Amino acid sequence: MYHTFSTLYLVPAIYIIESTGILNAFATRFFGKNMVVLYSEIFDLLEEEREDELLFVLAHEFAHLKRRHVLVHLLLLPAMFIPFLGEAYLRACEYTCDRYAAFYVGSLDTAKEALSILAIGKKLSSKMNKEAYVQQISEESGFFAWLSEKLSSHPDLPKRINSLDNWANPTQYSLIREKKTRIILGVSASLVILSILGTLLVKGIPTIITFFEDPYLYDDSEYYYEEDVLEYPPIIQAYMDDDMVLFQQLVEEGTAIDEKDMDGYTALHYAVTWEDLETAEYLIQSGADVNTLDNWGSTPLMNAVYNQASVEMVTLLLEYGADKTIMDSEGKTAYDYAVDNRDAELRNILK
Repeated sequence: MYHTFSTLYLVPAIYIIESTGILNAFATRFFGKNMVVLYSEIFDLLEEEREDELLFVLAHEFAHLKRRHVLVHLLLLPAMFIPFLGEAYLRACEYTCDRYAAFYVGSLDTAKEALSILAIGKKLSSKMNKEAYVQQISEESGFFAWLSEKLSSHPDLPKRINSLDNWANPTQYSLIREKKTRIILGVSASLVILSILGTLLVKGIPTIITFFEDPYLYDDSEYYYEEDVLEYPPIIQAYMDDDMVLFQQLVEEGTAIDEKDMDGYTALHYAVTWEDLETAEYLIQSGADVNTLDNWGSTPLMNAVYNQASVEMVTLLLEYGADKTIMDSEGKTAYDYAVDNRDAELRNILK
């Protein structure tokens, strides 16, 4: 059993647009449909026999969809207006997706090369001294450089490369920090200026002032460099490892069959998503809850329809009591996803 990136979840639609030399790509969701948009300058990597770098970019955007960052952005929209906080979360998402993509392409050098392309372009990236580039984190720092990143949705590219090095080889590469002296002086000077302007405003002098929260209150430097190691419940880990002997042993020994991973997925969610009809039926017959919900309120039935599973899989779930009226966090039922996918056969089954 091979569980690749493309078989775990429905591959989103991929669109290519003319970019006039701009290097970019992004993931989004429109009317319930996941999609990735590639600028043509990025897609041209395929013609230059740099498929691995292109795969890194694609995997990075797929990771945004896998982690449901687009949906979470909407849910967290009010918090995005808090200075520094919303941007800190978005930068954390970028570090997470870089690691997903680096793991998928299986090459740290490829991952760093792809990020270098975004930094300097396709023609010069291979000649760039990446170690010197990373050293800019400490050499070219200061209040305005610090503030620029804190107000940005993406980390500086040298930090992203340094973070990948540290993630892959923590004993060999340490995280490089900016020099804080000039940052502290800059923040202090800004606070003094704001204090003076505030005094003038109180005295009635028309002044336009932008108030910033204490920048150190939202210091995310530790948060976005640290990421928990993914751990799965034993029954899910055995299934993911394709160790069916251990998997069946755990079930027979009474291991919690509906234990969930960090996304709220149970073994049944995975079996359904992977179109494993035999294992799905085995789990249900062994007591798995056919209507268990993941962190987004999705049932195995919803996941089956969303990922365009076979009619046999959907029929199996319904025969064992799957509730087709349950709505997920987006207010959609399994039938709604069948409509989104334009699957007439599943629509008829789920009416």
